[in-house]
Amino acid sequence: MKNKKGNFFYLILTMLLIQSCAAIPPGGGGGYLYNDFSGPYILIDKQLEKKELKESRSIGRCILSLVCWGDITISNTAIKGNIREIKYVEYEYYNIAIFYSSTTIVVKGYE
Repeated sequence: MKNKKGNFFYLILTMLLIQSCAAIPPGGGGGYLYNDFSGPYILIDKQLEKKELKESRSIGRCILSLVCWGDITISNTAIKGNIREIKYVEYEYYNIAIFYSSTTIVVKGYE
């Protein structure tokens, strides 16, 4: 019986470690217990025009890596912010082990 409990523990531990590898946002990994980083995801045009960029954000959140919600699609984020011409897409990622994570997609562009 003791061997079955040990095998079950290692199975759960392996599943959690594999899951946290799959939950890495675009652009890189980080620590197992805590992450807080942001960066550019897509750069559409290298030259900035003199018009001011509009910005729109969408957030997706997960609890215990089991329950996740939020729409972080680039197209819906742009529509929400009334952006017709996308110039940049950035992301922000924050997590604490498997307990909580959030990913924010930031779309910048023009009407």
